[in-house]
Amino acid sequence: MGTRRILTFLLLCLMLSAVAGCGSGSGSGGSFGEAAKAFPSGSLAYVDVNIDRNSAGWEKLQNLGSRFQTWDSIVAELQHGLYSGKDGETFKRIEGALGGEAAAAVTNLGDGTGSPTAVVYVESTDDSKLLDEVKRNNATTALDAYKGYDVFKSTESTDSFGAIGDGALLVSNTLAGLKSAIDTRQGDAESLSGDAAFQDAEKDFSEDALANAWVDTRKLAGIASLGALGTMSSDPQAAAGLSQLTEGLKGIDSLTASVEARDNGFAFAATLHGPRAGDIGFEPSLLDRVPGSAFAFLAANDIGPAIEKAIAAQTQSDPAVKQFENQTGISIKDDLVPLLTGEHLLYVGPGLPIGGALILQTPDPQQGAATMRKLTAFAVKQSAGQVHVSDLPGGNGQQLLIGPGLSLTWHVEGDAIVISTDERAGTPADEPIVDSQKFRALLDESGAPDDAKALFYLDTQGLLGLIPTAQSMGPDARALGSMLAWQERDSDVYRTGFFLEIRAGSGNTTG
Repeated sequence: MGTRRILTFLLLCLMLSAVAGCGSGSGSGGSFGEAAKAFPSGSLAYVDVNIDRNSAGWEKLQNLGSRFQTWDSIVAELQHGLYSGKDGETFKRIEGALGGEAAAAVTNLGDGTGSPTAVVYVESTDDSKLLDEVKRNNATTALDAYKGYDVFKSTESTDSFGAIGDGALLVSNTLAGLKSAIDTRQGDAESLSGDAAFQDAEKDFSEDALANAWVDTRKLAGIASLGALGTMSSDPQAAAGLSQLTEGLKGIDSLTASVEARDNGFAFAATLHGPRAGDIGFEPSLLDRVPGSAFAFLAANDIGPAIEKAIAAQTQSDPAVKQFENQTGISIKDDLVPLLTGEHLLYVGPGLPIGGALILQTPDPQQGAATMRKLTAFAVKQSAGQVHVSDLPGGNGQQLLIGPGLSLTWHVEGDAIVISTDERAGTPADEPIVDSQKFRALLDESGAPDDAKALFYLDTQGLLGLIPTAQSMGPDARALGSMLAWQERDSDVYRTGFFLEIRAGSGNTTG
């Protein structure tokens, strides 16, 4: 069997293991995180995957999957696809030799203009079985053994090398990268696990995670900068992209991320460290205006400046911008960008046909009001008589009647423009959703830090209740619970996460 095919099977196992039952069924006897000892110090990126089905993370994953009625059928279908044909037979033979951990690392990028060096590690519980499978197929050829490892290369590719020994299968796209990994595992070179920067970032990993990842963003920025200089004359567009990447990574030392199955849902978390990490994001200040009856909210910031920057980066966009401004009488730079500068909040709740509000906290509310009048005038002009606008009492806003029965208003509320189906929206709610028991319970389930601030929330079942056809969506739809995105900011740390709740008692009761 060729090295490329082995790697393909291993990657399939990593992707499908959650539902197809790949990976170690008996456990490896090792510990999650051993793979870092196979990668050299100075590696740029690393991802570690837990494929030990006896681990706590896997037990939680299986429990969550069993809550979906279609779980067993999906597992059966994927198993059939994975085990079918000649390659499927090969995979059956090597599956039992796989341990409980698999990982990959980018160990070298050179000057940023060539192909990176990558190494894959898979824990082995039976080196001889893996080696027998390699020898079975004439798509590989043996090379000289190296430090007790059997080394081979693919005859189908010039960039596929593998080694088996000491309880591991190693694969790399270069022979030098493969030997470097062997040196590292055997203690003849410094490993990533001993790297001080990695050890510090590793504290963000979850012990029960299904996967953990790390990127040395500071080193990546330096290489991207060299790459931009090297490609400036031959490929200006690529050089510009690398320069933009370099600028975006300034002041960020590392990125870590984890994917975890928790008792009641799936959690993703990421952390940025560095002197400018705390500058990322914003502090949401409008969440107290979301009533407890809301089904969803989304907090955002400075959409206008982002649009302006995107337009400036597109050299061919100027005619389209001019055409839009001529047709609408609205200036993107002078009208829309100021209106969309600052904090924004959108929430959805009960109403006929639906309630909610969009709150735009703008630096100049009166200028924002002038822009809103231009927007409503354009809407009336384009509506063919379907939109009617009238001023609110006191001239503080407008009411729009859209078709039969839909009424929408906008008004100035302090430092904000409030667009809503409810004229009272925009002020602090008597019982804000962020103080409600259901929201606080979800935040706790997500594993968010105590001082984390929510950026996105969706009560899936509450929203589905507004849809007349939702009852026909089946039990799997009812297993989907609420969703939440959060962030935590410090002077040199930015953390963010996403949580998807999976409800119990809605799906497969047979496990």
